[in-house]
Amino acid sequence: MKQVGEEQQDVVTALDDRAVVEYLLQHPEFFTRNAPFVEQMRVPHPVRGTVSLVEWHMARARNHISTLEENISLLMEQATTNESLFYRLLHLQTRLASAESLDDMLTRFHRWARDLGLAGATVRLFPDRWRIGAPTSATHLALSRQAFEPLRIQRLGHERHYLGSLNGPELLVVLPDAKAIGSVAMSMLGSDSDLGVILFSSRDAHHYQQGQGTQLLQEIALMLPGLLERWIERV
Repeated sequence: MKQVGEEQQDVVTALDDRAVVEYLLQHPEFFTRNAPFVEQMRVPHPVRGTVSLVEWHMARARNHISTLEENISLLMEQATTNESLFYRLLHLQTRLASAESLDDMLTRFHRWARDLGLAGATVRLFPDRWRIGAPTSATHLALSRQAFEPLRIQRLGHERHYLGSLNGPELLVVLPDAKAIGSVAMSMLGSDSDLGVILFSSRDAHHYQQGQGTQLLQEIALMLPGLLERWIERV
């Protein structure tokens, strides 16, 4: 026969968290039936020591509402950002699609970037993926994959985009005619990142920095090859 202490221990062991929760779920009237005792219950609090069960529940409700409000604000901000990106991309695509020649398209691309306050936009293509040799007018777009590879490894690694500054020798590889470039946004062209590079340049050394969004860059890098194929044949 069990002693009184042993019987109490069995009851405590049996009433674990799950058992208590299941009981309360099956007997929701418990709180109204025992309202005076519920009001006396105290819950541990990290700052105030303990608070009443009612205060604890209200605090949780306020935190939940605050979290919902923050999430809604973030969703609204994201929607506004996406709408802005959409119209920027649509504007660019419309301008480039109406170009009458390759040089006209590249000029429109450059002017679109200038309208955004940038120094310019540049397209460089790998000759082993495009027919850009003489007698075409696209020879100036050629970028030696061998010359670019050290820069790619150093700045992009396994990423598709790089935002930040380039040193003198690196600028000579991708932007040999550019002057006073402070920072760039550089993206690999094509879905397989093997067609070439696009660069948006700024004279401000802090304009492009790691951690900034790259969604617009991604969409442009995927869109441009199809437009370029109007004027240049792929290998």
